[in-house]
Amino acid sequence: MCIALLSYMASYGQGIPVSRDTSQSKAKAIKPVLAPAGKEVIYQGAPVQNKFEISQEDGKIVVSPETMPSFPGGQPALEEFIAANMRYPEEALKAGAEGIVVVKFTIEYDGTAHSPVILLDKVGHGANAETKRLVQLMPKWIPATLSQQPVTVEFTMPVNYNLKKYHRVKGNK
Repeated sequence: MCIALLSYMASYGQGIPVSRDTSQSKAKAIKPVLAPAGKEVIYQGAPVQNKFEISQEDGKIVVSPETMPSFPGGQPALEEFIAANMRYPEEALKAGAEGIVVVKFTIEYDGTAHSPVILLDKVGHGANAETKRLVQLMPKWIPATLSQQPVTVEFTMPVNYNLKKYHRVKGNK
């Protein structure tokens, strides 16, 4: 495929609880759970039972869902989507810039991907804006679940910018 995605980052598989204003969305009821050290964890769906794992990373409480979100059609379909929709930034083409951009975004309980944040940009020249655009173009994902209920999580993935592969797929030199 044109744009190869590297193996998922360590934070792949980590669901981050999200508190949201339900007046603006059709989110399921948000239930509080008391976590160790008296901290409160907010997550969507799922009864309060021992069906999830709580860990602490960098001072944040992380609730790991039972199943992680997946792109419709799996990894090959995600790579194909990125290859078909990527517009290699003109400035990066002129500079011959290649590398990786790591993006974190939210996948809602309904599968909607939004709010991309660039964690690392080793390409420059507009690749960060293009990566954000790609996330916002994505179709709905199959959402993460906790106790068989869809939940909102943050998802991190790398996007590889490679000129040879880009030109091969786009059919130009």
